[in-house]
Amino acid sequence: MATQPLSPFGLKLQLEATSNETIVHCKGKITAENSEVFQRQIRDLIPESHAQIGTVTRRIIVDLSNVTLVDSTGLGALLRVWTAAQNKGCDLEIANLNQRVEKLVEITRLDTVFKRARLVAAGASTAALPAVGEPLTALEPEEAYQQAFEAGMVVHRAHPLNCETSIPALIGGAVMPNQRFYVRNHFHIPQLDASSWRLNVVGLVERPLSLSLRDLVKMPSQTQFVTLECAGNGRSLLGPHVNGEQWNLGAVSTAEWTGVPLAEVLVRAGVKAGASEVVFRGADSGKLDASSEPVRLPGSPNTKARTEPSDANEV
Repeated sequence: MATQPLSPFGLKLQLEATSNETIVHCKGKITAENSEVFQRQIRDLIPESHAQIGTVTRRIIVDLSNVTLVDSTGLGALLRVWTAAQNKGCDLEIANLNQRVEKLVEITRLDTVFKRARLVAAGASTAALPAVGEPLTALEPEEAYQQAFEAGMVVHRAHPLNCETSIPALIGGAVMPNQRFYVRNHFHIPQLDASSWRLNVVGLVERPLSLSLRDLVKMPSQTQFVTLECAGNGRSLLGPHVNGEQWNLGAVSTAEWTGVPLAEVLVRAGVKAGASEVVFRGADSGKLDASSEPVRLPGSPNTKARTEPSDANEV
């Protein structure tokens, strides 16, 4: 894979190229000051194509994980290079928008235009997921609260963050944008690095696995529209009063989930005879009121592992 650095004013581009794909890792800002140079350099990556209309001959991924600002001119530049790529039979996709850029893309309705790539940010490493009780960097509560507030969420608690989707947002459409999807936490939100995160498969298996996000993206995937609802949704309306998070009616959201069927992972691991359940363990951990020991809450045992998709890597 060939790499090449480029540096428009206020923006650094790092290229990774294969025979049919180019990844452009962007760092900095895409603004009126550098949009023309940015457009020119991306356009230069688009090959001339004599393929039939509708046939994609090459894929370009613009990785925005390290882009801190995209102004209106920058959005226009992204739209123009996307259009230029489409006209030449080249598939241009956007990956890893940070939350502020994501919000601007949504407001301008460009989220209905840009195709999203599933891509691990640059700089992959082999660090493993911390074990229970091992220190794990958490998202600052104030930052998590501010993000939820700016997205128009109804916040019940900030430490840890628990917030529900507003009723107008629920009425406005079936699929909920990520930043407006309801949030239920028992502990603080772990700050995970996509490049170092691992899915560890252990227990009654022939071949224990440690899969990176890039590994999962390369595996066969399925997409489904699925609704999640907290079991306590509407608790504030119950009488007599019931202890627990006092949800109104917004602890429910629907999203388009893309991920690897659990069966694909289990086949690679090789399930041993005698195994009967699959238990999931999340990265968030802490102390419950009734326990002095750190705990990590498991998911429910899975009895449909052979048919149901489970390992979602894109929402």
